[in-house]
Amino acid sequence: MARTYSKEFKEEAIKLGLEIGSWQASEKLEIPNGTIDCWLYKARKAEKKVSVPSKKEETASVRELQERIRELEKENGRIKKENEFVSGRGKRKDNIQKLLEALYSYQGRQKGYDESNATFKGRNSYSKTDKDATFMRMKDDYMRNGQLKPAYNVQLAIEAEYVVGAGIFSDCNDIYTLKPMVESILSYNANMTIKRLTADSGYESEENYVYLESKGIDCYTQRQKDLPM
Repeated sequence: MARTYSKEFKEEAIKLGLEIGSWQASEKLEIPNGTIDCWLYKARKAEKKVSVPSKKEETASVRELQERIRELEKENGRIKKENEFVSGRGKRKDNIQKLLEALYSYQGRQKGYDESNATFKGRNSYSKTDKDATFMRMKDDYMRNGQLKPAYNVQLAIEAEYVVGAGIFSDCNDIYTLKPMVESILSYNANMTIKRLTADSGYESEENYVYLESKGIDCYTQRQKDLPM
């Protein structure tokens, strides 16, 4: 039977994990490392969650910059009657011109930050050439050089040596792939049922145990560490 934890216990475990790391926290609290990793992931995701602006809506910070720019442009129109904006070596810019140029630069940066936050989708990285790919730690090569490279997490479900399901995920953690894999397999065939599921310790978490139990699926998962009886 899956072990459940109170809300207060989860909050204290998250605080401890942030202070000393998930592995040390899991040993100290005697809970699976995958479970506390899942809690930490959700906590960080909640902190980083931002509202993604639509094409017709802009963030408040961008709107503030635009309003300030419009005010300065009005002032600029008045000043231009007396002095034209200058550029090039040996030319001296007045304060209005310097401030306008700085605000234009800040506006462009803010739009870039908003676009990046929208692209992350809960991740901590993405590739500029393939925004759905996440930087993942690859296996060591023959020179034992482990490298971070943009990649996808490919999952396969096997039944009697046949592939019955496949999935490609942007998340590098296997914990968050189990539920969508089971859902996708069941969606292929409405009459299909899953009675037993076997997975390694990388898929172990309280949420996965609870989900499989709700589906009536017996789970045979290698524990990351033995739980106290």
